[in-house]
Parts: sequence; structure tokens; C-alpha cells
Amino acid sequence: MGVGGLAQINPIWQFGQYEPYKISYAVQPDWYMGWLDGALRIMPPISWTLWGHTIPFVILFPAVLFPGICFNLFYVWPFVEAKVTGDRAEHNLLDRPRDKPRRTAIGVAVVDVLLHVVLGELDRRAGHFFKVSLNEVLWFFRFAVFIIPSAAGVFAYYLCREMSGVPGIGRRKRAVVITRSAQGEYESVSTPVRPGDGEEELVPAPVPGRIDLNGELEPVEAVTSGVRRIPRR
Repeated sequence: MGVGGLAQINPIWQFGQYEPYKISYAVQPDWYMGWLDGALRIMPPISWTLWGHTIPFVILFPAVLFPGICFNLFYVWPFVEAKVTGDRAEHNLLDRPRDKPRRTAIGVAVVDVLLHVVLGELDRRAGHFFKVSLNEVLWFFRFAVFIIPSAAGVFAYYLCREMSGVPGIGRRKRAVVITRSAQGEYESVSTPVRPGDGEEELVPAPVPGRIDLNGELEPVEAVTSGVRRIPRR
């Protein structure tokens, strides 16, 4: 607050009248504002006139509604997912992406949308680099921001379903060395076990009704949230 009130940041009275032709086309916002600037650029010029008032939807949606939707979606997503799936248990291990294909597909699509919005902020640089019209770049991103994330989400969904049906997928495979004897016979020899090859992946499992503590079966206290806890002594 002190810097904003005391330091001279943008002395427009010294710059004079604004002249657009003196501004470089490569002006970029700060990195954290790239997604909003990209949304403003690729948004079609749509404005509504209602009851004598002009509503610039070209500014209202990308600068106000779009960031509001994004942040509120991030906030309510855990509660919405718990409501839809009915899973309110306590998870101490993260779910593998392949075990939750719908969640993974939605996550891939959302990240891809934000990625295309950020890339849309580079419309001028892309047009200059590829020697194409700026309007063509804008129209490409206007369609790509919907088509490509949807295709990526569908691809991620079916990929996760295929991976979840293959046991042991994702584990590092041991190399096999093929040798040939003097008689021309081929033989495959497995390489020695490397560090970490013998470790088994942890599989999430429900908490049992009784847990063995010091050789004695101790009852587990059940709480209303559906999570079983062991009382400390």
C-alpha cells in the first residue's frame, strides 16, 4: 500500500497523449494474467443492448464470469464429487488416475481449456511467426478451446479404462538379454533385480472392524462420518 501511494509507477502526465502506433505489438501482461488476457482476446465481439443499456458481453464473460466460474468450480468440486459418488470416507492414499477415469477426463479437459486460453494470449506472436492473419489465429483458438479439450478428455477417459483393465500396468519391467550360443541357439536371460523392483504397490483397503494392537484385538471406534478411528491412550 505504501509503494502504491508514494512510489511513481505510471506517470501518464509525463508520457503525453496516448498514440497507439507508438506501442509495440509484442506487449505482454504479467504471467499470472495471461489466461485472462487470452480469454479477452479470443472472445468474439458480442454485445447486447437491453432497455437502453449496452452490455459488453465481450468483456463481461472473459473478465468477470469466466474467472468466477473457474475459482468457484475449484472450491466446490470436492463437495460435488462427494455428493455424486457418495464417497465420504477418509483417503490416506491418493487414487491412481487410471482408477478414476471420469475424474481424470474432467481434469484433463479443464487443464486443456486453461492451456488454450493462455496460448490465445500469444495470438500476435503466433500470427507473426507462422505468417498468417491475426484473425485466422483468433478464430482457430475460438474453436480449438472447445474441440481439443473435449477430444483430450474423451481420450483420457478411454485410456484410463484400458489401463485399469491391465494388471501390473505402469510398473517398471525387467530387461531381458538375448544371447546366442556357438550352435546358433538363442536364449533369453533376465537381468538381475534392480532396487525397487520387488516393492509392491499399496492398494487402498477399508479399515477392518478390529485391529491387532500388541497381540490383542482392540475394537475400533466408529464415528458418524463413516470413518473408523482408533482411540489414543
